[in-house]
Order: sequence, then C-alpha cells, then structure tokens
Amino acid sequence: MVTLPKKHTTSIPTAYNKLGLKDLPFPTDPVVNPYSIDPRCNGTIYAESPVKNEIDKFEKLLIRPEDFPNRVRLAYLWSQGDQQSGRGMGKTALLRYFRQRINKDWGSSEFNDKFSAVVVYVSFPSQVDRRYMEQLALSALVDICKNGVLDASRAALRFDVLPAEKAEQVINHGGTYEPANLLDDQVLKDNGIDPETLDSSRGVGS
Repeated sequence: MVTLPKKHTTSIPTAYNKLGLKDLPFPTDPVVNPYSIDPRCNGTIYAESPVKNEIDKFEKLLIRPEDFPNRVRLAYLWSQGDQQSGRGMGKTALLRYFRQRINKDWGSSEFNDKFSAVVVYVSFPSQVDRRYMEQLALSALVDICKNGVLDASRAALRFDVLPAEKAEQVINHGGTYEPANLLDDQVLKDNGIDPETLDSSRGVGS
C-alpha cells in the first residue's frame, strides 16, 4: 500500500523570511496583468507619487469630475521606445489604477454622486488585423464579466425593486452589512422573497 506524503501544515521558510518578506517582491514579468490574482502583477500595488504628473494630466484631460461633458473624448498613452524597450514603463498600470479607483464604488466618489460610471479595460493579446469592432466588443465583454459590473448591476436592479425595508433586511441578513446578499438566492428566500419572481416580474414573492 502506497503511503502518500503528508501535506505541510505550516509555511515553508524561504530566503526572504529573514527580510520580513513572504516572497520575491518583484514580478518576473514586467507587464501588468489586470486579471492576475497576484498583487505584484495586477497593479494593486501602486505608488502614486512617482507618476503624480501623469495622474494629474490624465484627470484634467479625461475625467474632469467638475466639467465632465467637456472632457477629452480620445487620448493616447504611450512611452518612448520600440515594441521591446517601450514595455514595462507603467502604461497598463496607470490605466489599471484609474480602473480600480473609479470602479471601487462605480464613480460615486469620483464624480461626487452626480452619476454612476464604470471603467472598462480592453486589451488584445496580439495585433488585431481584422474585425476590429468585433474584437473590441468581445474584449470589453470579457472585462465586464471579470470586473464585477454584471453582478453589481444585477444587485442594483434587485435593490431598486425591493421595498426599502426588505432591501435593508436582506443586506443586513446575519447581522453583517453585506450588499452581496442581494445576489444570494438563499438569503432572499430566507427573507420571504422569491428570486425568480423578483427577477422576472419585478415583484416580490412571499
């Protein structure tokens, strides 16, 4: 009978532990991947001070929270160099920074509750040479599915349909404020709400 080795129950020490680190702090790939779960690669770790000028210029051109209708509708962000030397300069990280900043509350704080907003990040793994609009639409749909827009939209629609007391009851189900409860069909049922009726007829079951 083969005896399988036991799994480690404690973390294995590495050379970085002596430095107070869990792992090598630098990513192996200098290009940001917004969909990576590793904060070293997905842009979550971001120092604003070195690129303050770029952030300010981006805000004044493309965001303009106090004068949004007069924002620049199209702009280019690039770094000097060719296809190789121009990589790893922070272009994607800057876009990821604004995507995270605005999408954290769907533009509420960015635009002072004047309206909702969402940033959609589109990236092509290779040069696109045909069907440009189809590729653009598909990439945008992928990002919308991955960045939580669909779930947030569905939760917002359910919140708007439910009576205020019922909505608060669902969100605070279990004694903890949790808006994600609006997406949990079991929580809705526990509070006397039929999810299918709620979604299909904009009514509330009992």
